[in-house]
Amino acid sequence: MKIFKKSGQIRSFILLFLLLSLSTLEAQDVKVMTLLSDKEVTVSKPAPDKVSQKDYDGLFIKGEEKNGSVSYENLSYLQFNLGNMPNHAQIKSLTLRIYLKEAVGSKTQSVKVYPLDAQKVWSDFSWETRPDSGDNIPIGKRKAIGLKDVSPKQRDSGTDFKFNIKDPIINSKMAARGLISLLLAASKEDYEYYAARTAQEDGYAYQPKLIIEYSIDSHLALGNWAQMKQDPQHSGQQTWASNVTPDLVKARKIIEGTNQFSYTKVNPVIYDGQLICAVQQTGTGNGNVEGNYLHRYALTSTGERLNPESPRLSDIVKHQPVVGPKKQLYCILGKAATTLVELDLENNFEEKKRFTTEPVTATPVVGIDGSLYLSTKGGLYAYTPDFKIKWKYAPLTNLKNHHFGSLALSKDEQKAYVVFGDDNKLVVLDTRDGTVLKSSEEIFSIKIEGDETKIPVPAVDVKTGKVVVLDGFRTGKQLTVFNIDGNLVKTYDGCGKSSECFSQPVITNGNAYFIQNGALMKLDLAIMNLVSVGGTSLNPASTLAADKNGNVYVLNTTGKAADLTIYNKGDGTVKTTPLNELNDANLTGNRLLLAPDGNLVIGNDNFVALVQPVSFVGDVTTLSITSVPEDQKVYRTINAIEVGAVVHKSPNNTILYAGKSISFKPGFSVESGAKLTCNIGNWKVKKKSLSIGDSYAGGIIVHLTGDGHGLVAVPEVWTKTNWLAGMGICNTLNYDGYTDWRMPSKEELNLIYENLFKANLGNFVPEEYWSSEVSGGRVMKQNFANGAQEYTDDKDRISHHVRPVRSF
Repeated sequence: MKIFKKSGQIRSFILLFLLLSLSTLEAQDVKVMTLLSDKEVTVSKPAPDKVSQKDYDGLFIKGEEKNGSVSYENLSYLQFNLGNMPNHAQIKSLTLRIYLKEAVGSKTQSVKVYPLDAQKVWSDFSWETRPDSGDNIPIGKRKAIGLKDVSPKQRDSGTDFKFNIKDPIINSKMAARGLISLLLAASKEDYEYYAARTAQEDGYAYQPKLIIEYSIDSHLALGNWAQMKQDPQHSGQQTWASNVTPDLVKARKIIEGTNQFSYTKVNPVIYDGQLICAVQQTGTGNGNVEGNYLHRYALTSTGERLNPESPRLSDIVKHQPVVGPKKQLYCILGKAATTLVELDLENNFEEKKRFTTEPVTATPVVGIDGSLYLSTKGGLYAYTPDFKIKWKYAPLTNLKNHHFGSLALSKDEQKAYVVFGDDNKLVVLDTRDGTVLKSSEEIFSIKIEGDETKIPVPAVDVKTGKVVVLDGFRTGKQLTVFNIDGNLVKTYDGCGKSSECFSQPVITNGNAYFIQNGALMKLDLAIMNLVSVGGTSLNPASTLAADKNGNVYVLNTTGKAADLTIYNKGDGTVKTTPLNELNDANLTGNRLLLAPDGNLVIGNDNFVALVQPVSFVGDVTTLSITSVPEDQKVYRTINAIEVGAVVHKSPNNTILYAGKSISFKPGFSVESGAKLTCNIGNWKVKKKSLSIGDSYAGGIIVHLTGDGHGLVAVPEVWTKTNWLAGMGICNTLNYDGYTDWRMPSKEELNLIYENLFKANLGNFVPEEYWSSEVSGGRVMKQNFANGAQEYTDDKDRISHHVRPVRSF
């Protein structure tokens, strides 16, 4: 079994990650999402050339089933695209909801819903291509999959048709994530239902919609989506546990503004082991011209920038960028915050979509289903993943002067909680159509500070369903707890008349942690028991973060000094460590992010710093990785790690962090669907000048060009393998946060021989190494004993060394 040795840097690689079949999932969450129709058309009598679409802006329904066809006076078609559903989702139920707008007389109308095979009947329907009025719509022997009686008393209310998802057409469309086409008919009366066009006049909520209940494994829902639900103030979505608690930490600035560019005052974003920061370029250095950009950095030993060239944004970034579940990056642009753009995370932030919004006043929120929620001056908007407005909540008569904070979502994403600053109330909304489910009494005293709306974000506990709200953006005089339905449970105060003694809360594992009168408090949300866990003079303006273990991290910045307080839930201790590396800096801004690997990121108005544990309480050297479902753990030690002879089972996700080396006992294996990432070594400060043999950009420098670029090789000794397996190892390697490794060309391999091996650098041995050079089915190898290169036919049978390389 290969042993990885320390050589002064953290190195990261992924042993195995294969997507798991949904049939084997053990831990799933049931959630709700809403799709709006892609197309909606009413077919009408008399003849099409005598009826205009304007006469039928709504959905009109009247027709009769007879002899395998449906004849009609008015029939309506709806089409929904299941391709917008989350990856890995399993559909549990489908419900069509339509809203009655106008009814003729007082009789009840019986509405039937039929599924249509889009390939045979209606491949691309529209007003222009609808059938002739004399045509009947063939349905064969098919029966309605939905039937409901609609009364005139149901005007402006929804009628639900829950489908049999085992219906052959519905089932095939679900499996293919295709288009579902539906025909609506009724044998009596002629009623009008809301269409998307007519629903806009009444706040969008009455649009026809397909409501989907789906289950999704919690690991697949998260994936590398580190900021689940884009929780702006850390309300307990962190799902990673650790075997140890940091005892001593060290901070290091990896990104710092210069006289040519500065960091925009918004939170950075952690995604897939990388840090994304908004910057404003004021000079011509750093490879860019003046303008606004997004920079991407590796969360590794050097914090190297990963995109030296990036497209210039059209305006300044306002509010924190947010990441969607399908690798979308959303940014609000402009001083007035009226432009929303979707950028491609996989293609260097190339712009994909944009549209104009009301002025956005708080950080956007995105759900696992891809729904996007914007708090604006004009109201609270909910969008589908393809930017259609699902609903709008705007209770004020002055439609341009609303004050909302960012909302928070319930675990099933069926409820949205938002503080409405103008009324000082917590409002609970149904995410399907924006219906107000609950509005609290006026219990807050929110300060409205001009255009920069600073309204608290509700903190939702996914374990108990409780919702905790501070009455201020960063500090406050009271903390209020609501149940999942928005009913008041309890209010905590005790600050006196003037001081604001409460911090923003952070929630993990059913407990809310916050600072009150200088002490760190723990509130058990199941039994509402409040106790102090330590501390006497903590600053309520501090920022808090927590992991799944219940360890709490408190960042305090005052003037030109910073410190980090860590609550160790295991032994109940509270310890404060000065972050001396950040002293004498301009510490305006107080942002704290907890990365999945347990490292902390401090976001400041002038720099970004990483905080890494350097010693631990409960440090270990021998591990037995557990196989508990839903396991997401970080194992850390400053020493060597030896992993026992266990099977790392799916869907577990584990990160190993060792100061010296990682080894595996015989019998250890990784099951398909599990993920194991190994990190070795200690962090070093990036050197100002580079030389051959330096540790940099994930490896050891082999070659340097005049413009500061070059080639690095992985500095470890790798076991021998045949050529094809070696190519696979190199091309799929995730090492030190980099994924663009490859097998060296014959020229690059010779550079390794000349520049590293001969200088006794990089742990090479005088044996043969594979190159990627192929000619006539033969591959090139090089013997480091004498430097000779030659082609060989034995690429499948003979094992030689491999050494991955990457360019920087």
